[in-house]
Amino acid sequence: MTLPLTWPFCEYCGSKKKVHQDKKSKKYRCALCYQNDPNNKKECSSCKKIKIVTTRTDAGEPICNACYQKDTTHHEACSGCARVRRVSTRNAAGEPICNACYQGDPALWELCSHCSQVKRVSTRTAAGQAICRNCYSQDPTHYKECSRCKRVRIIDGRTKSGQVICHACYQKDPNHHEACSKCTKVKRVSARTEAGEAICQNCYYKEWYQRKKKSLQTTTL
Repeated sequence: MTLPLTWPFCEYCGSKKKVHQDKKSKKYRCALCYQNDPNNKKECSSCKKIKIVTTRTDAGEPICNACYQKDTTHHEACSGCARVRRVSTRNAAGEPICNACYQGDPALWELCSHCSQVKRVSTRTAAGQAICRNCYSQDPTHYKECSRCKRVRIIDGRTKSGQVICHACYQKDPNHHEACSKCTKVKRVSARTEAGEAICQNCYYKEWYQRKKKSLQTTTL
């Protein structure tokens, strides 16, 4: 499939927003049009309202975003602000951190090499320069047809034969799951130690977060 050289329009509303290719129709559409499509809505098993499905229970029943956010089983007292909120991540000591404290931590923010704005780092160039999430997701060169689902998406990995895989397919592939050397849970491998031991995404970011925070504290002193 030939990729567009410029950012494609939403074929439903005509806007230039971030779009994804629909698996069935092969058309591009933005998030708003996706949310307004009645075919993507189901009855939430908690509130019984017809809404976009955010996640599912262990039994596979749909749950909307509002009910997921309200579910107290995902809430703990944040180690940063002490408020009881949904846990976004954890620090090296395993203490919970809410999304507001995580997003606002200066250790995660740098000057984006593309837009020259200070934003949270999403990825880096080969030279180590920071790239924010908006700049990375808006670059059409990062989009290719996934060899598994055949959708045009941001590429997250490759098979042993070099075929590209999108984030969703990469997450589901059991070949990329191993027992993490830090937490011992079988999860998707995000990085490896110098000895080649697997590290899951949560443990990787916990260590990176602590190293970055210590670096900032040392610089400030």
